[in-house]
Amino acid sequence: MKIYLEERLKESGISKDELAKRLGISNSSLTKKLNGPSRTNLQFLESVADALGISVFSLIEDEKYVKVGTFQSDGNTYEIRKIN
Repeated sequence: MKIYLEERLKESGISKDELAKRLGISNSSLTKKLNGPSRTNLQFLESVADALGISVFSLIEDEKYVKVGTFQSDGNTYEIRKIN
């Protein structure tokens, strides 16, 4: 699974150092987590997404998926996507 962190950091104007600070970890720890088995850990991805103010899906989405709508359920908003 590819994680589009670099792209999302650039879009949000946040550096890797700033992201690490928001997560309460060192930059080297962030790099290790992103390159190791933690990269696929949903809890870690949720922490990264929360720190960037984006959804987990936008961290792992591929360009072939496009947003076509949203819906709300149980107080949460979900995106509806289709393969482009």
